[in-house]
Amino acid sequence: MVRQRSGRNILYLDIGVYGNCELETYNPKETTRKLEAFVRSVQGVQMLYADTYMTPAEFWEMFDSSLYDWLRTKYGCKEAFPNVYDKVCKNARY
Repeated sequence: MVRQRSGRNILYLDIGVYGNCELETYNPKETTRKLEAFVRSVQGVQMLYADTYMTPAEFWEMFDSSLYDWLRTKYGCKEAFPNVYDKVCKNARY
């Protein structure tokens, strides 16, 4: 789903934030949305094991939907498996 945007090699760095915040004012959804916006602004990608709250448009801005759809069609996955957005996005699941 990630296609190189240029002809040169690209280095990806996976940075994880772990743990529980005990502050009553902490809003995990709001914080995650801010992080997602930053990652998109620097043309990065969010790893799909993490919670995501992006809209479909924001999600597909980050990933290459044309490549994803082509692969799902080629291998007959459209009928067999849910769309990746529906699997990983909390907004889509709840």
